[in-house]
Formats: sequence, structure tokens, C-alpha cells
Amino acid sequence: MAKEIQKIYNNPNDPLNPPEDFIVDRGTEYMGECKDLLLNYNVRIQYANSKRGVAIAERDHQEFEKHAYFRQDAEDFHLPLTDRSRAWFKGLRINDDIYNDTPTQLIGMSPNEAVKKALKGKKIIARPSVEHRRPVGYNEPLLPSYTEVRHLLEPSELEGALQWS
Repeated sequence: MAKEIQKIYNNPNDPLNPPEDFIVDRGTEYMGECKDLLLNYNVRIQYANSKRGVAIAERDHQEFEKHAYFRQDAEDFHLPLTDRSRAWFKGLRINDDIYNDTPTQLIGMSPNEAVKKALKGKKIIARPSVEHRRPVGYNEPLLPSYTEVRHLLEPSELEGALQWS
């Protein structure tokens, strides 16, 4: 896989910039040649430590697989069982463009449009992902300054709490 990634980034006809950050879980998928290749491109590899971080990385991988492997599976059905199609790497950029041009529900536009607007200095306001049954946001009533509020924290976030490992 590392050789194919290198072909994508070294293609003079269609240059593709490597990402700045790459979030991975602690699995073995991106060790060895892939890790060395990403480090050669000065890509910062970030290992997800929390369950939330792993969930974000796994969801991103799931979306990639949904778009990239669909084409490979379709071509593999037409080949003998001993052969595997390698043509899905050619469609990788096409699938990435489809993924980035699809509007998202929270911002009401595609990620490519959001980046263009952000580069022009415009603000992008996302809708809430959960519909609340109470006033939230600008119209939310403020509490008096003397009111004591206790925040709900996870046990690992408490100061001085036991750090279980």
C-alpha cells in the first residue's frame, strides 16, 4: 500500500498534497512502510488515545472504505478468484472529490465550499447536531453570578482524582 500511496503523491500530472495530520488508532494497519512514507512527507501521525478520538478515526476510515472499496469489489467479481483488481487506486482521487463535494447536514454545504468560504474570511456556523427542548445558545437565560454550578465530569477529568490505567 505504501508504494501506491507514493505513486499518488509523486504523480506530476495530478499533484496531490499530503495531509498535515493523520489520526490513526493503535492497530497495525499503518505501521512499517506506510508510517515511514508518511513521515517522509512530514505528515504528523497522531495516535488516538481516547475512545472518542478512536471513534473519529474509525468513522473516517469507514467512510473512505465505503467509497474506495466499492469499485474494487465490483471489478473483483469479474476476475478469477486468484486475481485481484488494483484499479481502485486510479479512482481514489475521484472518490475523494465525491466525498468532499457532498453537502453535510450540519453546515448545509460541502466541505470544499466551507473551505473556500473560510479562506475568504466568512464565518461558518454549524447547526446543532442534537435538537434541544430548552433554550440553548444566544437566547439562553444567564444564571446570576452567585449561583453555584457543578459540572458533570468524567472520572479521568477530575483534578486530583485517581487515574486508572
